[in-house]
Amino acid sequence: MTTKKSSCILSAAEKLVVQNMYQNLKSQYNNNISKLSDFLNTFQSMVKDEAQLSKSCTLEYLLSLIEDDLGSQ
Repeated sequence: MTTKKSSCILSAAEKLVVQNMYQNLKSQYNNNISKLSDFLNTFQSMVKDEAQLSKSCTLEYLLSLIEDDLGSQ
């Protein structure tokens, strides 16, 4: 997982909700690696912009999941 200095603390249940939502979104693209890559890059940009504006712990965690996936491609 991407490590970043943050004061955000999510419970295991909150993390699970974010993980499930993210996996569900990704599953729509799993049969096409090119579309998955496009989705991840676009989604990363959107989430990063919103996370900077809202200072949301949930969005920061979601962004870390996206960045982990992009790093493993």
